[in-house]
Amino acid sequence: MITKKPKQREPKTIRAIDWSRARYLGGGGYAAIFKVGSNTVAKVGVVDEIEAELQRAYAKLEAGLPVLDYKPGIILPRRIRRKTCPCHGPRKEIVACGENCACESEMDVLLMPLADMNITFKEATDLMALMSELQQEHPEQRPWDDRMSNCAKYQGKAVALDFGGAQ
Repeated sequence: MITKKPKQREPKTIRAIDWSRARYLGGGGYAAIFKVGSNTVAKVGVVDEIEAELQRAYAKLEAGLPVLDYKPGIILPRRIRRKTCPCHGPRKEIVACGENCACESEMDVLLMPLADMNITFKEATDLMALMSELQQEHPEQRPWDDRMSNCAKYQGKAVALDFGGAQ
């Protein structure tokens, strides 16, 4: 008899995430991305309030992903902390560890919808031009790291990802 795995519920808040089912998708210099629902991801690591606010602002302009929830400095299960750690997790391949072990640290979490990473070069180029225009209108904001890997699609539109790395 074949049994189907129950569909993972979509957490609406960070508190509702079942971290035992979280699946590591990848990471960058400051954080890791975990799939925490069928269509929901959590960015875990160093995600400051400015990054969350910028993402909310760009989401209102339909140029960023909506922020479903954001919480700074929370204690997560050890498995998640270890996967996020720049010294002991998969990110050690791209981040110099130094004295930055995060296995026992509080972490910031930003909850958002899952984006489609299959974006064409033209869509990404158009998004980069739009983001450049928006940033010229608001030079006081932190600059966006305009790389192909920071472009995706959400609900059929190109959106910018990762507003924290260009600090």
